[in-house]
Formats: sequence, structure tokens, C-alpha cells
Amino acid sequence: MLNFIRVHAQGWVAWFIVGLISIPFALWGVNSYLTGPSSVVVAKINGEEVLQTEYQQALQQYRDQMRTQLAEKFDPEVFDRFEIKQAVLNGIVDKKLLRMASHDIGQKVSDKAYLIIFVQHLLFRKTASLM
Repeated sequence: MLNFIRVHAQGWVAWFIVGLISIPFALWGVNSYLTGPSSVVVAKINGEEVLQTEYQQALQQYRDQMRTQLAEKFDPEVFDRFEIKQAVLNGIVDKKLLRMASHDIGQKVSDKAYLIIFVQHLLFRKTASLM
């Protein structure tokens, strides 16, 4: 069958059809580069927006985490359920609310404290890999 297509698809008509098919793909690709990423707002928290890209990234991260934890028992269809999507969105909202609240009360992490946490994390990784 592929040989039949190759033999009969060598004229100007075949190239014309290929051209017609490729034009929409080329225009669609150029359009996506010009318009950039989507800025659809899925939630607003005290004036701060949660964009669709941030939500999709969090959902993918949660899916990857569950795939790692569940291994063979992982079911991708579970992530199509409303409850899972709502839980991921609630997680984003909770994180933003906590960050806003800590900013409002002036809570900050000093450079020294951050450095200690960072070094402890690196030491943990080194000792865990030796075990």
C-alpha cells in the first residue's frame, strides 16, 4: 500500500495537496509564537491571579508525584475527576494565602537561616546517597 502511494504521489497534484495540508500547520505554529502563552485566570485571591499555566503545572507535578508513589497502581484517569482538580487548585490557593499572610505580618527568613537549611539539605542528600 505504501508503495502504491509512493508511486502515485509524485506529480504536481501530490505536491499541491501536501502544500495545502502544511499551510494550516505553519500558520497555527506562527500564531502560537506571536500570541504567547495563554493568560486565562482560573482563580483570584485578594487580587492576585492564578493563571491556567500555573494550575496546569501544579496538576502535572501532582500527577508525576502520584505516578512515582503508586508505581503500577497509578491510574491516569483519576486526574480527570473534578475532586482532584479542585484539590490541586485549593493547594495553590492555600500556598498563596499563606505567603500573603506571612508577608502581611512581616515574617521573613534571614539569609543565615536559609543558608543553614540549604547546607543541611545538601548534607542529607550526601549521607542518604551513601547508605
